[in-house]
Amino acid sequence: FLSACKYNEKLQKYTFELFISRKNDKVKDNVFWTTPIPIESLNLPDVSNTHVTFGYDLLREKSMLYFASDRPGGRGGFDIWYSYYNPKNQQLGQAIHGGGKINTTRDDYAPFFHVPTNTLYFSTNGRGGLVGLTYLNPHY
Repeated sequence: FLSACKYNEKLQKYTFELFISRKNDKVKDNVFWTTPIPIESLNLPDVSNTHVTFGYDLLREKSMLYFASDRPGGRGGFDIWYSYYNPKNQQLGQAIHGGGKINTTRDDYAPFFHVPTNTLYFSTNGRGGLVGLTYLNPHY
């Protein structure tokens, strides 16, 4: 999973989209990964989705994709969102907001899920700190 940016003429700024690329079992011409394909279920027009990390929900026993987005329905700026991954059809579900325990009214970026401790870390400028973005573990 990855994100890539492009210039959005309508908004006159760069926006990011999420993509998936799979490891290529048949290596040909030193190409080890398939061409990235946009994740249509998560990408929205005029919205940025970036900072992708994979996690695991122990209660539901499901893999999930965390990402930062400025999509509608957030608390303000960029928020942390997630989507459950279905291994049977290799598809991601709808985007789910991380909620107020994680997200602030400012920017929340760069989620990182530490699988051995089942801990989500991320950066925010909505909880104080000495400079800009602070790296937090909200005990999620």
